[in-house]
Amino acid sequence: MYATRNPAPAALTSPVSLAAWWATATVLAAWSLRGFPAGVGVAVIAVVAVAAGVLVVLVRRYPLSGNQIRVAAYVCAFVATQAVGVFNAIAVMTPGISYTPQGFGPQILIEVFGGPALSVWTFVLVRAWVIDSRGLFARPAGRSRFVRLSVGGAAAAASLLVLFAANIGYHTLIGLAAVPDIDYPMHAHSTGQWLVLALSLALAGVAEEPVFVGIAVLLWPRPTGRTFVAVWVLTALARAGIHLYYAAGADAATAIAVLLVVLWCGVWSGFNLFLVYRTRRLWPVILAHGLQNTLGFAAALSISTAGSADELLLVVTAGLILGTMLFIVVAVVCFLVMSVRRLWFGFRRTDQVKGRNCPLVQTPQCPPEPQSHQTIG
Repeated sequence: MYATRNPAPAALTSPVSLAAWWATATVLAAWSLRGFPAGVGVAVIAVVAVAAGVLVVLVRRYPLSGNQIRVAAYVCAFVATQAVGVFNAIAVMTPGISYTPQGFGPQILIEVFGGPALSVWTFVLVRAWVIDSRGLFARPAGRSRFVRLSVGGAAAAASLLVLFAANIGYHTLIGLAAVPDIDYPMHAHSTGQWLVLALSLALAGVAEEPVFVGIAVLLWPRPTGRTFVAVWVLTALARAGIHLYYAAGADAATAIAVLLVVLWCGVWSGFNLFLVYRTRRLWPVILAHGLQNTLGFAAALSISTAGSADELLLVVTAGLILGTMLFIVVAVVCFLVMSVRRLWFGFRRTDQVKGRNCPLVQTPQCPPEPQSHQTIG
């Protein structure tokens, strides 16, 4: 017998909850675009409001069925949470768009925490819709907390190392293609501003991965080979959208620069998708993203504060570098141990019910087992 309707997803997809989510997405977009001309800002805000509204309609009126609904839901979630980032990237590539800096006052914390919070909220909303439509995702139960943390740490280490390799490959190709490699200055002049900037970079994984990878895995929980490639391309293009500023200043080589950004994001998204599909855990790729940004920030900070008498900045810089490197060493050792013990790929659970393999969602032929199904997290 099937489980009854879960009250938690029902509450998350209620009209009041969806209206609050829509309003938050729209207001946060308006707040983040304060420094741009009114006409341009209103257009982006309107796009965000429409995309968020379409997602609300999908969640309220349509069950999760068919690739058209899935693609529409993914695109709307992406636009509702990342449209401002895409616009900022395009603005960097287009010098004609004027921008008035808003400073580093306390109000900056709304943007620092608002974006990640909205992305997590959107992920939870879509997960509630998926659970209500299709049933719960299977994830191996019965493992100890140590094993679960070891698997997560190993996945985070693998994601971090592949991202480092992708970064090296990207800068190598930039050099071979003779495309200008632009280093953007960090607009921070005081210890408080540096710390706020560090926090925003560390939280980038929370702002991006739940949408780019997490929602994709929710919408396509068990893809075939061709579907996986399509999801891979979709997530790579979405990730490339907010990183287009890396192609700024390329002038005549802009097309090549954009292509390299897409390839870089393709490697990044593809491996993160693989990890989340295999582990059914999202936090490792979020952690790896934050650590990569933290280490890059620490390296830039160490250069910017060379010879500085600010002891706090020097301590923060050294702590970020040493802490990140320590995590890499420990996690790599964990990854090797888990691989030797043949646990790394031990997540696929196959139930034999009437001679048929059960998928990752409950079906009439494969009813759910008590306490054996958990959602991706």
